[in-house]
Amino acid sequence: MTLWKRGRQYWMDIVVGGQRYREPLHATDWREAKEHEKERVAELARRPADPAGRGRSYGALDVSKAIEAYAKERRAQVSPRMVAYWTENAKPLGEFFGTTTLPTSHRNRSRHIRTRGSTPVARRRQSMANSQSCGRSCATHDSGIASKKTAR
Repeated sequence: MTLWKRGRQYWMDIVVGGQRYREPLHATDWREAKEHEKERVAELARRPADPAGRGRSYGALDVSKAIEAYAKERRAQVSPRMVAYWTENAKPLGEFFGTTTLPTSHRNRSRHIRTRGSTPVARRRQSMANSQSCGRSCATHDSGIASKKTAR
């Protein structure tokens, strides 16, 4: 259990039954915050376990299966269009990441993937830069290099 002050209020960071809770305690006094924390921990301990098993980790699944499982789980809380959006985007992500599971994709691998320029966002930015009427990317215009070149 941890208490910390964020702004003027105290927050708690606890783990109860394998589930992490980070919540504001709505208290500005340390002693009052400790009391609120004890009450909240007792309340969370009395709460029954999640019957749907929503607390499970998606780390053992590959990316496309994890997105599909998440969309199926959240189907009751979101609009049908949101579920369709998630499933549409799961296809290209699944093709890109393949059978890579989330725990095995460590920091260096994800950095390498981002810098390759083969992500959909990077391709979209590149195509936008190529389709500009003057042939220069937005970064060139924003940095002021274009005005310096034309001034000569």
